[in-house]
Amino acid sequence: MFLIIGQLGFYFQYGFVNYALELLVTKTFGTDTWNLIKKNAEVQMDGQFLVRQIYDDELTYNLISSATELLKIPADTILELFGKTFFEFCQDSGYDKILQVLGATPRDFLQNLDALHDHLGTLYPGMKAPSFRCTERQQDGGLVLHYYSDRPGLEHIVIGIVKVINNYLQHQQRLNGADKLKKTLSKKNIGVRFRTVKKIQQVLPSNKDAVPRLLTKGVYELKCTCGKSYIGQTGRSIQCRIKEYQRHTRLGNTDKSAIAEHVHTNENHKIDYEIRVLDKTKKYYPRIIRESLEIMKNNNNFNRDDGYRLSNTWRLAIPRTRNVMVNRARRMCSQP
Repeated sequence: MFLIIGQLGFYFQYGFVNYALELLVTKTFGTDTWNLIKKNAEVQMDGQFLVRQIYDDELTYNLISSATELLKIPADTILELFGKTFFEFCQDSGYDKILQVLGATPRDFLQNLDALHDHLGTLYPGMKAPSFRCTERQQDGGLVLHYYSDRPGLEHIVIGIVKVINNYLQHQQRLNGADKLKKTLSKKNIGVRFRTVKKIQQVLPSNKDAVPRLLTKGVYELKCTCGKSYIGQTGRSIQCRIKEYQRHTRLGNTDKSAIAEHVHTNENHKIDYEIRVLDKTKKYYPRIIRESLEIMKNNNNFNRDDGYRLSNTWRLAIPRTRNVMVNRARRMCSQP
């Protein structure tokens, strides 16, 4: 794949990028390092960045410069790794099904990104996204990617995203194994015809309901502006549970809700109801076990208890799993 490097812009008006950058640093280097980066960048705020809140471009540029200075990692490397993290963040934020139907090849996938950006623009008014166009290089038929925007100096984010997209598509092809299946069955004189998956329009969430996953059962995470989280689970719709939290908080029912208690006992604390769905498990026991595992993984929570009582074996396994993820991310940082 060949790239023509131009100017790049991303979703800097809203908190997408800032929050994804925060995830990259905290997961790889820890919360203390992230706090130092914010302090060095003269970012005066407590808690985490909110996805739907609008921030100045200058704040994001300052954070990137501060991370480069404190981590002793070249800016290009940080930006490329950030591109990979941003793609994974989009998958975890409920857009995984949309990404699956953008295209089966890098060319189709990148060409359809503008359609996704147009849809997101209806959910996030005023959002400024880059534009992508693919052409073919005459000399060897290689793919040339053109992208257009107003913000300079961030082209390595695109490089990181393109790399992870290529790996993602290769993984999907291995999972599907369509060509291998067709070849095997043809030897038995069995004809195979493939049908396309749903079109992009069929999986795009409605503008009236930006987060359709809230209508499901499952395990979820709510964040407070102080940086702490609440992990919960419900056998009803998550949307219904959120309304209960909001009602308890409004009425001051601190005995009925840990969220209401947290808000009313801590001054100027606000809950971000842009909920993160961790799992859509419908069955009861798998759901409460998953909730307990998430509570165990997240030391910075304000849950009243640890949920379902798990075997002590899990308490040994969870820290090791976290260390494996951290070491893997650090190796990615060191790659040329």
